[in-house]
Amino acid sequence: IQGVTISIINPSDILGVVRVKTGADGKFVSTKTLHRNVAVKYSLSWDDDEWMVKDTRTSSAGIVQSNVSGEWNLKISTHPSLAHATIFRAAYRYWYKMPAYGLTPPHFGRKVRIVNYDAPPSGSLGEFDSTPDFSANEPDIELCGQVPTMSGFFTTVAHELGHAAHFAYNQSYYHKVNKLIKESWARFAGYLLVDREYKDLG
Repeated sequence: IQGVTISIINPSDILGVVRVKTGADGKFVSTKTLHRNVAVKYSLSWDDDEWMVKDTRTSSAGIVQSNVSGEWNLKISTHPSLAHATIFRAAYRYWYKMPAYGLTPPHFGRKVRIVNYDAPPSGSLGEFDSTPDFSANEPDIELCGQVPTMSGFFTTVAHELGHAAHFAYNQSYYHKVNKLIKESWARFAGYLLVDREYKDLG
C-alpha cells in the first residue's frame, strides 16, 4: 500500500523517531541505519494530512509492533486492520490518484474524519454526515467494515467519499439538490475510483 506513514522508534534513542512513507511497492526504507541485532518498535498510521481513520470516535486506527529486529514484514489479512487498509487505499486513490475528470477530493479545511466500526452492518454499509460538526470530533463518514469482500467495501468507501466531495464542492447547493442527483454524483465518483484502482492492480 502506497503512502502509509511508518514510525520507527529505537528504545535507546527515543528522541530520534524516524518517520517514512511507503512507496508504490508498499515498502519503506529507514533514513537512519538500524542494526539487525537492535530491536525497535514499528508503528503504522492510517492517517494522512487530508484524512484520519479511526476505529472509534476518539481512537485513531493503526498497527504497532514492538521488539522487531531487522526488516518489518507486515501482512494485513484480518479485521479490523484489513478494513482500515481498504479505507486508506480508497482515500489515497481519491486524493492523490484521482483521474482528471473534473472531480476534486473533499476539502473541508481540516482532515476528513472516517470511522470504521469493527462490526457487521445492521443496515447501510456506510453513511456520510451531510451536517458535519466542524468544531467537534464527530465523524464525517461512518462505516461497518466486517463485510464479505474488501472490493465491495472499497466501493462503499469510494461512494461515501463521493458524497463528501460533492458536499465540500458546494455546501449550500448540496442540500438543495434532489436525492437522485446526490446518489448519481457519489456513484459516478465511486465507479471511477473502483475502476481505476482495480485496473491498476490487474
